Order: sequence, then C-alpha cells, then structure tokens
Amino acid sequence: MYSGPTESSMFAFRMWRRVPDSARWRPTSRLLVHVNDGVSGMPAHLSWGTEDGGQSSVGFAANMESCYGHGRRPGRHVVELRGELDHQVRYARGAEGPGGYEFDTEVEDSGDRRPAGRLRFRIDDGGQTPLQWVSWGDDAGNGVSLTLRSTRPSGSADLGGLMGTVRASAEFRDAGEVAQNLVDPSPHKWFAPHDRAWLEFRLAEPVTVDRYVLTSANDAPDRDPAAWTLRGSADGHTWRTLDTRSGQSFAKRHQSRTYQAAVLGPCDRLRLDITGNNGSPHLQLEAVRFLADGSGGFVGLRRRAGQAPVTYHGVRRTSHPPHRGPARPASAGAPTTSPVMKQFATDRSSRTVRDL
Repeated sequence: MYSGPTESSMFAFRMWRRVPDSARWRPTSRLLVHVNDGVSGMPAHLSWGTEDGGQSSVGFAANMESCYGHGRRPGRHVVELRGELDHQVRYARGAEGPGGYEFDTEVEDSGDRRPAGRLRFRIDDGGQTPLQWVSWGDDAGNGVSLTLRSTRPSGSADLGGLMGTVRASAEFRDAGEVAQNLVDPSPHKWFAPHDRAWLEFRLAEPVTVDRYVLTSANDAPDRDPAAWTLRGSADGHTWRTLDTRSGQSFAKRHQSRTYQAAVLGPCDRLRLDITGNNGSPHLQLEAVRFLADGSGGFVGLRRRAGQAPVTYHGVRRTSHPPHRGPARPASAGAPTTSPVMKQFATDRSSRTVRDL
C-alpha cells in the first residue's frame, strides 16, 4: 500500500515510451529514483545524462505517483516517457546498486569551504552505460546540478598495495607506535611526543591522488590532528600543495574521515605536515589511506531556496578499513537484502530507453 513519499524513499516507476505524434505507448524499462541531499524535498524534476551521450528528463507529480518526460539515445529518435509508481521502499545504505552513489560533500562560497553533509542518489533506468551528469530540483526552489568526475560505481582505487616506507619527524619506537603502522596491518597506532609533526609516504610508482582518509586512534581525542597540509612530489625536490585543512575534529574513536585533494598530476611521494591538534602536547593517528584519481567524486552547484547558487563538491564514500582490534562476533539476526530490493535489481524489461 502506498504510504506517501519521504526523503528516505526510493521509488520504482513502471515506464512507457512513444514516438512523438504517435498514439501508442509501449512498455520500457522500469525507472528507480532516489535523491537525498539532506535539505531538498521530493524532486519536482530530474534530468540525467550518460557517458554515451544519452539524455533523459522527467517531471514528477507532487505525490510522486506519476511522472512524464522525454529521452533520447545518440543517433536515435526523441521519445516521450511516462510512468506510474509501482513500489516505494526505504532506501538503505549498501543497497545502492546500478546508478547508485553516496558522497561526502562540501560547498564553497567566497573562498570559504565547509562540509555540506551527505548526498545520496540512485537513478537506474535499466541501461548499462554509467551516468555522467545529474540535475534535480524541488518545488520550493532547492536544486542540485553536478557532473561526476568518475562514473564507475565500482568504488575507489585504494593505493594500499603501492605503499612503501613511511618516515616521520617523530614516533614512539619503544612502544611500537611507529609511522609504518599507518599503512601496514598492525594492532598499534602512530604516536609522536609533539603537537606538530610530518609524515612522508613513498609509493612504488607515481599515481595521481584524488582523496585521502585519516582514521582517529583509540583514545585521547585531544591528540587528533586538527590542522595540516598535504603535499605531493614526483622527484622529492618540488612539492605541490594538494590540500590544506584547519579546525578539523573526529566525532569518535577509530573514525575514518575522507578528504578531497587537488588533482595536480602523478606523485610518488606524499607528505602530511600536521601543524596543530586539539590541545594535547602529543599527536596520534591509527591509519592513513590514499585513493587514486578517478576513484569517484563530482563538481557542480547547489541552490537553496531564496539563496544564490554555490560551488558544490563531493567525494565518494569509502568502506571503513578492517578493524585492527579483536574480532567482534556478528549480531544474531543480521538483516538481509529484502525481497523487494532483489526484485528491483532483477525485474527489468529487456528494452530500455537507451535502446530506442
């Protein structure tokens, strides 16, 4: 039974298409839609494009019970589209599926960059070509338009396999809390008896880094880094700034936070200069990870009702690194994929909008 739309809903529409000026509607592939940027209401309109140049655009009824629009595949005729709501389910993380994305975002306004929360969307019209751009808006005047920097939903390219030695300006060798622990499987963290320190990471080959992940250690939040600069070099002499942060904090222990880096070309050396923490005379981290260019992100704009648009950036969320402490038993009765979600993933027509 239809329960009414919410921001956490994913909608499945039965779709039909027809050639303009034709009276006959033909069934086509089901359309799955979920968009949630934390502020906007239900989408009033949605447009998307794919890497092969295909484009589609639909508008939704206020209660999301129907939609109408148009689409075209390169070299094919424009077609009209219409849809009726078939199912509505709660969108759950981990069930992104084809066309599904989840990002940590930032906005930049007058040079001031700040976190802007989580963005999740899924747009699946049954085709196989990855998305390239997406745009949507609600009736209140909120809207998002973005272009994906990587359109491969397979996730990130973790550079852990290319990591070599790690040097540090200071470490606690007597306790085994050395810098190499940051990239190697180890029950220990890195600890430095100073409130400032640098870490230098060597890679087996030059790679263009797109983002990086810092993981807080097991205790003493005041030892967490709060300000730093990440630099990269291809020769050990010329260093380019990839990212600078200040006022950072970790909400809990063993928390991983992902940061976007400027894409400035391949580097085989990365240097993290930590210039401040949260009040302790010491520093510590549990892990540092680097992700390759193309691991996922977007650039675009975001508009809030009654406000001017601002620059909008996102980095693809990554899974947490394996827990380094004792293994925890799995909870009894762990949830499994619902039959409805399995049906969404498998029950598709053999024809799609892009096959027209």
